Amino acid sequence: NEVVAAFFETAPSTYPRFEHLFNTLLEKCVDYPGFRGILFVKQRVTTHILQYLLGEHPELQELLTTTILYSSNVSATPSLSLPRRQANESLRAFGAGEANLLITSAVAEEGMDIPAANC
Repeated sequence: NEVVAAFFETAPSTYPRFEHLFNTLLEKCVDYPGFRGILFVKQRVTTHILQYLLGEHPELQELLTTTILYSSNVSATPSLSLPRRQANESLRAFGAGEANLLITSAVAEEGMDIPAANC
């Protein structure tokens, strides 16, 4: 996403929490062939940020196909949103195994039918 990319052009080059997350995901992908996971975040905007960063990561971009999910009733920011159609497609793609990492807010743990994941 252009908005997220523009942010990271002026941001610090590393964040310890992101580095720890990336190392953990890399370990899980290597240790569990066919890895599938759900990553819960507190803020909707974080789904977009992590999807962007994982897509740019030199090792993880080859191992992970990410999708995001949060309530489509409220946008993450004025310039970042998740239309209902895209939210439905994200859930379908993860359920079908087309995406192996679902990055989501608490909406996914509140009554949605999401298949089992490795971690």
